[in-house]
Amino acid sequence: LDVGRFRIGVTEARAQWAIRWIDDKIRERRVCLGELREGLGRLQFLAGPLEHVRPFLGPLYAWASAGPRYAKPLLPVMILLILQFIVIELKRERMARSPSKARVLGEIFRLDAKAEGSDVAIGGWRCAGVKNTREASWFAVKLNRVNAPWAFSRGEAFRTIASLELLGVLVGVMVLMPEVGSSVETLGSVSLTCGTDNQGNMYLMDKLLTTKYPLGVVLMELSTQLGRRGATLRADWIPRLQNEEADALTNSDFRHFDPAKRITVDLNDLKFNVLNHLFDNGDAYLKELESLKSKIPKVAPSSLPTVPTSKRRRK
Repeated sequence: LDVGRFRIGVTEARAQWAIRWIDDKIRERRVCLGELREGLGRLQFLAGPLEHVRPFLGPLYAWASAGPRYAKPLLPVMILLILQFIVIELKRERMARSPSKARVLGEIFRLDAKAEGSDVAIGGWRCAGVKNTREASWFAVKLNRVNAPWAFSRGEAFRTIASLELLGVLVGVMVLMPEVGSSVETLGSVSLTCGTDNQGNMYLMDKLLTTKYPLGVVLMELSTQLGRRGATLRADWIPRLQNEEADALTNSDFRHFDPAKRITVDLNDLKFNVLNHLFDNGDAYLKELESLKSKIPKVAPSSLPTVPTSKRRRK
């Protein structure tokens, strides 16, 4: 604890242990799944004060539980990239700003996502500090198999609607989040809220952990962007009828907004930290994960032990 600067973190000894342990696994390129589960217990402790690291543990948990404890498979590239990123983050900073000194900004932007067949889009607008939508900055992006191939990784894009909406949150943070003029030491952290009509992502933002793909990759990138800004974000659920403006943006209905205030967004030009690298190796990771799961012996229901039921004595 650093009371003077309102900071909380992990000790140097714990951080160095994690760095050495992860470096060993990266060098060997394989780890016994039982040892990985034990190591994740310690890494989860580090992810308490260092919240932006927590989403990166999701794929590690999925990999650790995909086979028996004694299995020692080669680590896929995606897992190696995640381990390398965790080492970089632990070396960069092992202390985090405490939210007790946070400045709450309230609701900053609203967003929505759409996936109907090949018509896939995200859109959002900044509602803070404006009286109506004509005064608001806004964005609308059409997604396809070129600029977002991961959105179609499970066939139809509607199967990844939670990931698409979380991508809208990510883009909203990167293009609609206000610039912070105060220094990092005096600011503490900034708490933001965004309006969404997906309750699932509201809980996801609170937990900051998932083992699902591609949702986990988008959450990792969002976590790093918030960490760099010293911000925390909460997604508040609102009924769809109260989110009609953002819904209109996903349907290319811009009549409520000023074209001059549109922010042109090209996903290829956004400065992502980890998203592109992880998506490049995501399909290979999924195939190796499924292959590892398929090697687990199947147990027939008839071979499972039965638990005797106690009979109540009749009087």
